[in-house]
Amino acid sequence: MKMLKPSLPAAEVVTFWETRYLPYIEAVVPLTGMPRRKPSTTRGFRQIWNQHLRQHFGECALRDYEPAMGKRFLRTLTSTQGKTTLKHIKALAGSLFGYAVDEEFIKVNPWHDVKIPDDAIESAATKYYTLPEVEDIVAHSSATRFDSLNFGNE
Repeated sequence: MKMLKPSLPAAEVVTFWETRYLPYIEAVVPLTGMPRRKPSTTRGFRQIWNQHLRQHFGECALRDYEPAMGKRFLRTLTSTQGKTTLKHIKALAGSLFGYAVDEEFIKVNPWHDVKIPDDAIESAATKYYTLPEVEDIVAHSSATRFDSLNFGNE
């Protein structure tokens, strides 16, 4: 039978985030000279962590977290967050606990079976400018720095 790592037997999720997961994703991989995650991804993870997950996990130990807790948490957010945000929260929590499994702090990832609630509201489509709208904006702009941009029509 495989033994779990004894160094943090009752590691709190918050402690694991601070001392193991965050340093892992920010670490520069010697082979590539690049961090494991892009800086924009790490910024997004930090934002999700600080806005949603830190308070949710509180003082809970990795080993005590159960799928039902994640399901209930996501359900509490359906009235204030869109489906895409819920997916991002689930993805970060799943990645965090997945790393805890890889590092043998826990045996299974409790977020594996957490589903996005059926009543989660689809986020509105991101609005964007069409090429003619961009050209119009550029044409009416007093900034000359737009003159060098190529919008693929040359």
